[in-house]
Parts: sequence; C-alpha cells; structure tokens
Amino acid sequence: MKRIVIKEVMENYNRTDLILPTRAKVVHVGQDLDKKLCLWFETDVATPTVPASFTVVATGGWVPDKAVHVGSTVTACYVWHIYQLPA
Repeated sequence: MKRIVIKEVMENYNRTDLILPTRAKVVHVGQDLDKKLCLWFETDVATPTVPASFTVVATGGWVPDKAVHVGSTVTACYVWHIYQLPA
C-alpha cells in the first residue's frame, strides 16, 4: 500500500463533486496559498475510485440531512464547516 496526501479545491460551496480513491480520509480542511478552501486527503493510490460530494456550511447554517462532518476551518471572516453528503 502506497499512501499519499492529495489536495482538492472546494470549487462550489453549495456542492463540490469529486472522484476519490475509496480509502480517502480527510486529514485537513483549510485555505491554500491562493486563499481557496481545500480538503486534504490521505489515501492509497492503488484503490478504485468512487464519487464523493461535499458541502460547506457557515456557523449557524443548516446542516443537510445525513451529512457527515469532516472538518472545520477558520478564515478571515468565517468559520466554515465541511460535510460529506450521502451518496
């Protein structure tokens, strides 16, 4: 098993659809050097890929039903909470 860390940008805060290795695990949520909200995953590159969808919720915002919290981050003005949406 070869583990690596990959970065994915949250292009759309309402819903970002990604194709990830099946064993991808969120290890960090934050902004990159370009101030874009990103997810960093640890994963095994040899596993098959599956679709995964994420959404961003501001503090005080509504959390979608059955969504699973994967991390939060503080930016200049907000605290963003990232949830993985059910398949």
